[in-house]
Amino acid sequence: MDNDIEALERQLRDYRRLFNEAEVAIIIVDREGNFNDCNKAYYSLMGYIDKPVMGQFHPSDISPLEQPDGSNSTEKARRMIQQVLEQGKCSFEWTHKKLDGCEFVSYVTLDVISFNNEDMIRASIHDISEQRRLDRLVKARTKELEIKNRALEHLAKTDWLTGLYNRIYLDETLQQEQHRFERYLNTFGVILIDLDYFKQINDTYGHQVGDQVLIEVSKLLKQHCRNVDTVARWGGEEFLIITPETNLEGLKVIAENLRENIESYSFPQAVTVTASLGISIFRKGDSVERLISRVDKALYKAKDKGRNTVIEA
Repeated sequence: MDNDIEALERQLRDYRRLFNEAEVAIIIVDREGNFNDCNKAYYSLMGYIDKPVMGQFHPSDISPLEQPDGSNSTEKARRMIQQVLEQGKCSFEWTHKKLDGCEFVSYVTLDVISFNNEDMIRASIHDISEQRRLDRLVKARTKELEIKNRALEHLAKTDWLTGLYNRIYLDETLQQEQHRFERYLNTFGVILIDLDYFKQINDTYGHQVGDQVLIEVSKLLKQHCRNVDTVARWGGEEFLIITPETNLEGLKVIAENLRENIESYSFPQAVTVTASLGISIFRKGDSVERLISRVDKALYKAKDKGRNTVIEA
């Protein structure tokens, strides 16, 4: 009998030593949540220098009034205790409040142990506030990178002067429209616009005025095109517009409206600006290359016919 008692006492001493020296913060509470015991790691984590003072508290007493999920700390503590008594083990996040008032987030694991023939609850507490801080930092940096990537993607597809789409985006859109035509027979049109005598504007008024003319024309094109249309700078003083779901008659109306608005617009320095336009729709058996070749030839016919006109191909 004496040997059994000695063996039990050794086991208790070993358990007490392991309990007190454990790096993980551990507390023991009763079924009501009142403190029964805790190790050094716990009361050090909470900012206390003496363990007995901890016995005066319920877990909710050293926690903020509410947890991050909006739950009242006292009510949530009771729910978690009831859950571990029913299930044997449970885990959750909990916000603690240290002696100095500072709060930190922890990951708590509860399990039921037998102590003096009575069910007690052991809580292992891991401070994850630094992990949460790093998570927030990573989330913020990720969002920042996403914003920068979207900006870079926009820049890669946008003409720096006019803000219109560039050739890269046009090529992608033309291929997409061709695929839609081949699959659904949804036709689309293309308008190629060239500003007449633009070199003379640059030579007479300077490149700053010429750039402003390009910007103003870009605004006009956006203003008088539909939301579904793609307006882009083709290069130099040329612009290209893709018009989905448009037949040739509708394309003529759009192109003529654009020509008239450019001609009647009041440009800087009272510069007179007109434009020549070539138009065509995508046809069965067509390719993007053939379509662009047709509108390019139509544009040059418009130039040959005296400019400031619309020619279909």
